[in-house]
Amino acid sequence: MIQARVMNLLLSDQFAEDIICFHREAFAFFLERELLRAQRYSSFLTHVLFHIDDRLGDPDDVELLAGCIHENLRHTDILGSLDRETLAVLLLNCKAGNAEQVIQRLKVEFSARTAGLKTPRVRVSSVVFPTEANSPEAVLRLAIDRLHRPNGESLFLH
Repeated sequence: MIQARVMNLLLSDQFAEDIICFHREAFAFFLERELLRAQRYSSFLTHVLFHIDDRLGDPDDVELLAGCIHENLRHTDILGSLDRETLAVLLLNCKAGNAEQVIQRLKVEFSARTAGLKTPRVRVSSVVFPTEANSPEAVLRLAIDRLHRPNGESLFLH
């Protein structure tokens, strides 16, 4: 029953079959569940947002980014789509330093895949639970706020 429910929550038609990406409601479910688990076991969890700076939300750009992220995650990490232009990742048992390494690896990979292509900038933000926020709402709110830092202080993949 639960497995069937989770399978129904998959965004199977948005990206290539091999990319597992959960839609907003499913991702929110996993965010809450994994934060509770991290709290229970006194571990860390990093929530990373990737926002494509493109008002059109070109599906090819989003799929390219999703594929790059998917191929560079551990099998325990969770990829989700919050809207047409924003992807989110839960890096389980991951502190800030490790998250920065993941983001840098993704930056190199994304730059290599898009070399010579006209692609929009990708803003990146991350929030570490429990050191920076302690609830699903606070984690998401802080991650979104960090995406839109003033004076160009946001991190960019490209």
